[in-house]
Amino acid sequence: CMGKLSKEHEQYYGLLHKEGIIKNKLVGWVRSYFSNEELDNYVYEFNKKHFIDLDMEKEVTPFFDWLFLEAIHKEEKRILDIIIDNYSHLFQPDELSILEEWRDNTQSGIYEILEIYSEEWEVKIKEVFTDKEYTITDRKASAYVVKGDILFGRLQKVFSYHYLSGVCQTYPRLHVFERLKNFINDHLENEKKKNPNISYEEFMNKNSKILNE
Repeated sequence: CMGKLSKEHEQYYGLLHKEGIIKNKLVGWVRSYFSNEELDNYVYEFNKKHFIDLDMEKEVTPFFDWLFLEAIHKEEKRILDIIIDNYSHLFQPDELSILEEWRDNTQSGIYEILEIYSEEWEVKIKEVFTDKEYTITDRKASAYVVKGDILFGRLQKVFSYHYLSGVCQTYPRLHVFERLKNFINDHLENEKKKNPNISYEEFMNKNSKILNE
């Protein structure tokens, strides 16, 4: 495709290729670091299943996305933090830079689809609870999402551009929007009873699996 795509599209494919290499290394690290029993325990925490029972097409990617970005290890650290702090030698410098972007600039949230720019592979979205607007680059999303729908997922800022992490779930606005807002508000209020200072952003980055459930 070189020469036939815009500079931005080539950059997007380049990032996807690099992220594919990184994710293969991360999965390899998981296999060597955790026992089968430990990995099974994480899968059960995520969606009450065993690893062998995960749907390879629909559930593996969301699970690993949650495992690296949200799951807390016995050392009371996120697994991605453990990898960056102690196993950075497994990655090339540019790969490590992307991992650090994932760690520092990933935000789980509920987003409304405002505009779709399919030729540019871009989608304009707004976070429902904060009203912050973003323009993301995602070829598949720009082809399939519908204006006005609600999207649950993780937004990542990587080198000044915004992307979606892992697999996102979309909901028809008219059917679930108010229910979804009430669902999040109820869980957030319960969490604030235990941790009064927690922000919405912190809550979503620690508890997004409730939406998977």
